[in-house]
Amino acid sequence: MRTSVSYPNGVNLYGTYISPTGGNVFYVAASGGSDGNDGLSPLRGLATVSQAITNATANNGDTIVLLPGAHSWTGSTAVNKAGLCITGLPGNYIRPRASVTVSGATSIMAVSVANIEIAYLRVINITAQAAISWTVGATNLYVHDNSFDMATAAANTATNALGHLTTSFTVAPANVVIDHNYFEVTGAQGPAIKMGDAVDFVVSNNTFAAKGGTWAVAVEQYGVLGWGTYRDNDFPVFKNATVTKGITGTDLTSTLSVAILRNFFGQTTSTPIDDWGTTDAYIAENYLASSGGAGGGVLWSSIT
Repeated sequence: MRTSVSYPNGVNLYGTYISPTGGNVFYVAASGGSDGNDGLSPLRGLATVSQAITNATANNGDTIVLLPGAHSWTGSTAVNKAGLCITGLPGNYIRPRASVTVSGATSIMAVSVANIEIAYLRVINITAQAAISWTVGATNLYVHDNSFDMATAAANTATNALGHLTTSFTVAPANVVIDHNYFEVTGAQGPAIKMGDAVDFVVSNNTFAAKGGTWAVAVEQYGVLGWGTYRDNDFPVFKNATVTKGITGTDLTSTLSVAILRNFFGQTTSTPIDDWGTTDAYIAENYLASSGGAGGGVLWSSIT
């Protein structure tokens, strides 16, 4: 019989190691858990992430582990205690073993505090909502190795996977890192990422997969002072999908404020880099693919 062994600075759960945390590890069960449990063992798992956040201590290195299975709750979970890691078990980042969604038209998690890490989850969007939203307080947010399912929700241009609330384009958290996530879209959803006015951000190594229909905008940045880097992201297209705009941004007032470097766009992307002012962003080594024997692609050298 398999056993779970806990260590002072980490957890070995059925052979999977959760990196050292320095704090407590709280488990949330996909089924059979109870918020009356302490959550300190998989056998005493909690029922909800919100209860795990209540039990955790801010800035203590605490980790909340969502055990494999489908997690769903009613209403948005407020991630309002700083310094937490919310994670599934490490594994295949296209189809993580723990999924999260909500019933009703609302965001799944709303981050309002600093130093939050979210990893190894399959996040299933709700129509016309941001799956994970942030406010200006979400400094040092780190989102990595997740799969964002924007294909299940009914198409709506207000649906987005990650970013500021749709009513506030100038939300400006600092030091946001969005790395190695998989975004999948079918049809006319909104942007996968809405950066708002975030400052000193890095969006890197992500896959934005269009799997049918027409996607108007994959990544969008609004505001006036936001700055950071988009690099090494892939925007593939499948199943006769088309993408109108890849990475867009408007209204910036800081000269050379955004770097767009080494991104690769599918052959049916109409305009890979759009709406940036001529002094707002600088680009290098971005490619637009071609199909068949047409040389594999062209170096994209303009901001439209």
